[in-house]
Amino acid sequence: MISKKSIYIGIEGPSFSGKSTLLHDLGGIFFREKIIEGYSYYAGGTKDFRKVPFRNENDAKENIHDFIDWEKKRISDAEKIARTNRLIYFDRTIFSTILLQKMIKDMYPHFHNAFEYNVDAVIAAVENKEIVLPDKIIYIKLIDEKTFITRSKRGVSVPLFSEFSSLKYLELYYLKILNIFYPNKNIVIHSKNGLINRMKLALSAQKFGKENSDFQNEYIDPKKLYLL
Repeated sequence: MISKKSIYIGIEGPSFSGKSTLLHDLGGIFFREKIIEGYSYYAGGTKDFRKVPFRNENDAKENIHDFIDWEKKRISDAEKIARTNRLIYFDRTIFSTILLQKMIKDMYPHFHNAFEYNVDAVIAAVENKEIVLPDKIIYIKLIDEKTFITRSKRGVSVPLFSEFSSLKYLELYYLKILNIFYPNKNIVIHSKNGLINRMKLALSAQKFGKENSDFQNEYIDPKKLYLL
């Protein structure tokens, strides 16, 4: 049973948009214990992620259960540090896993996917109070294809994400998530270079987390996922 006392803020955006950089800056400025690591940390590395394209439909279905299990661990860790931290930042959210399957369904229909199953599984997990959806979202937009190509040279765990067109498609659905779930509780920022700009981004993210903090116990209805 989850007894949430803090505000959970998800940091989202396509690969190479600058999420890790922002989280690093937030951790450096406002203490690392406020940060919940991404799924690869809880999986023991990306080697334990299921390969995309999925082998079959069942593999696509089991993928969401892997992420729900890791999300339970992330929520458990967040509950522990909630005693001393009112704002807790999450590196990615469960939405990213769902949108991966949505992208596969729409852009690569010849690949196995289980988008509808993923949606049902997450709704059940939230309604059973096994996981919670974030109170707020900070979304970092990609700048342009040139910047993406430069950053992507360091490699990507999901081959489909090496294509700029795929990430731009994902971005449309991330923004739809914000409109559906967080019309007044999201901030969209552009990834920028330079220490001063990075500091400004981190400070704006912290300010955003503190604003209107009286709604932290508001129920985020997972059934809105059906609107995707």
